[in-house]
Amino acid sequence: MRKKASKALQNSVKSQPDEKARKREMKILSLLEVITDYTESLKNGTEFTCDNLPPDGNKHPVQIIPQIMKSSFDEGYRQAICQLGDIHSIVELLEIEHFVRGNITEETLCNQLKKYAGMILTNLTFGDSGNKALLCSYKESIKTLLMQLQSSNGELRQATAGVLRNLLRRADSTSKEVLREVGSVKSLMKAAMLNNTEITFISIVRKINLRFVQ
Repeated sequence: MRKKASKALQNSVKSQPDEKARKREMKILSLLEVITDYTESLKNGTEFTCDNLPPDGNKHPVQIIPQIMKSSFDEGYRQAICQLGDIHSIVELLEIEHFVRGNITEETLCNQLKKYAGMILTNLTFGDSGNKALLCSYKESIKTLLMQLQSSNGELRQATAGVLRNLLRRADSTSKEVLREVGSVKSLMKAAMLNNTEITFISIVRKINLRFVQ
């Protein structure tokens, strides 16, 4: 079923009349497939294999996800990323990573993977109400992000806090309800007290509207 859906998506992208847009979408689609394959391998407990990774590199998608992160700074690529379902793929990856490996891990590649995933979500949700609402609709993923604030890895905490900062800023009523239910503000404030030298946490606490938690 997933292969059929992937093939249909490829055909749709190939039919894009704008050559520049088509190349962008094909690039993002190929990167997205690596992330999806890796997530499936984690789900099924199988060995991860991928033809799109360099033959001389480590067989881990941490080589791929920084490319998506860099692309997410560009408006044209951001549009392609959202249209091709990368938000869903990224949050599913984070959920499964957390389920399989837990929150406290010293595995460098896993922490890097989650850090870049957080940076992608930060870029996609910055000033975009639609993407913020979409991400908040994945309630379990928000819980996963909050648990990442407890990580011993400072870069991962910073990247995660950036996503949550965007979600809290001018959230719509439905998103606010989700963020309240999972205790997002309290979790951020607790993390800020534990990491009071980290600028991201300090800036978040200063900007939080305390009425949000009422």
